Amino acid sequence: MQGLIQLFNDEPAHFLILCIIGISALFFFHFRPTRPSKARLDTGKQKNAMRAREAEKILTQARASLDREAQILEDLRRTVTGEANFGILRQKHHESRLIADTWHAHTREVEGIRRALSVDLNGMRDHKRRMARRRDNAAPRRRGKVVAELRTLQMAIDSIHSVISSLDREVDKGRQSRTSYNQQTAHLRDHIHHNCGEQGRLWYSRLEARKRTKVIDK
Repeated sequence: MQGLIQLFNDEPAHFLILCIIGISALFFFHFRPTRPSKARLDTGKQKNAMRAREAEKILTQARASLDREAQILEDLRRTVTGEANFGILRQKHHESRLIADTWHAHTREVEGIRRALSVDLNGMRDHKRRMARRRDNAAPRRRGKVVAELRTLQMAIDSIHSVISSLDREVDKGRQSRTSYNQQTAHLRDHIHHNCGEQGRLWYSRLEARKRTKVIDK
């Protein structure tokens, strides 16, 4: 304090400049404009979104396999008949069931990921509502920062919602392909029953018996 008084007495011009600098610095730090938030999805949400994208790719490939194999089954029924070809047709029927099971396994995985994303989305929407209340109650100099954070959060919400919607569309397409594929598998089963002689009829009877057993076990 004594130094400032001495500076004022000896160098009034320098003292005035020092005061102006100090006041300017105080004004800048107190009233500086808020910068947009750089908040991003946390690591867990990022991982869930990435898992969803990868799972959707796998599910798309599985659906393409269903469509491709359905056409193969249809062509096979039209061109391959007779008891001599029973082994080929039976093996193809077995493979067709495995392909359908693979699609179901991928779908179950996707459903688990979707549930995790839904939890993330609901949490983000709750956070947005809390931030909106903060914005409404914030002082004018703080409101801009909260608005920027809300804007960033909404972008993240839109991104997660887009991922979920894309998953849902792919699952719906897959179910349609699965239905068509199951129909072709059933046609092949009946084709074996009616066109592969005694072996085909015996195989069909055993297959139906196993199905009835599974129903009883349930």
